[in-house]
Amino acid sequence: MNILIAGCGDIGIRLAKLLAAENCNIWGMRRHCESFPDFIQPLKLDMANTAIFPDFPCSFDYVFYLAAADNHSEKSYQAAYVTGLKNLLNSLQQQQQQPRHTFFSSSTSVYGQEHGELVNENSETKPAGFSGKVLLEAEQLLHDSAFKHTIVRFAGIYGAGRTRLLNRLQQGQLFISESSLYTNRIHQDDCARVLQHLMHIDNPESLYLAVDNQPVLQNEVYTWLAEQLQVNLPEIKSSNSTPAHNLRAHKRCCNKRLCDTEFTFLYPDYKSGYTEMLKK
Repeated sequence: MNILIAGCGDIGIRLAKLLAAENCNIWGMRRHCESFPDFIQPLKLDMANTAIFPDFPCSFDYVFYLAAADNHSEKSYQAAYVTGLKNLLNSLQQQQQQPRHTFFSSSTSVYGQEHGELVNENSETKPAGFSGKVLLEAEQLLHDSAFKHTIVRFAGIYGAGRTRLLNRLQQGQLFISESSLYTNRIHQDDCARVLQHLMHIDNPESLYLAVDNQPVLQNEVYTWLAEQLQVNLPEIKSSNSTPAHNLRAHKRCCNKRLCDTEFTFLYPDYKSGYTEMLKK
């Protein structure tokens, strides 16, 4: 099969490695392709600034759009998720490409719940921040397109090289608060495995939440990691800080629809994932 991974960054390369092992032909599209491994054929292109793409090298069986914003600004999000996707969809249509399925990597930031509610694919999406709003705009582009598609809303991605949380703990920048938030996450290896898994399903749903099996309070994660790292974790009373629900979304994401497809996690909870990271 011929596979296009548009926005082929870390998750895209992990997915490509899995699919290459199945003898798929993989093309990776992004601005800089010099560091691609041998199993990815490069398509060097700035998707957000190229309205009409050059001719594709073949007919694609599956297309994955896994772009990421350059930084956390509305302009960057708009370019990566809306403009780039729009240009790709238009180019696929103009070149009469008819992939069996198109997959789009979205985020649980589209949910705005702030009181610890359990959310699933049918829950209301009213994000407070621009990131969730832009992603909903991008999702709508796919819904309005002629392509059969699936949107995968990933929670906080962690794994090798994604060490910001560990670094902040070691630098004493995090603390225990009475206003602890629920957090949701997924290991980067499971992100790639979810996409591979859904590609092999007959008639997948148009939307899945991709999170591990354990929504967990932020305080619990911090406490456990601090113990593993043997660092001091200070406690700050919530009365001295802004209530948690006014800072960001506070929700528990449910992965039942994904698990009903018989997907199994390599890292079903934060302890299994971080334990692997801390070994290295």
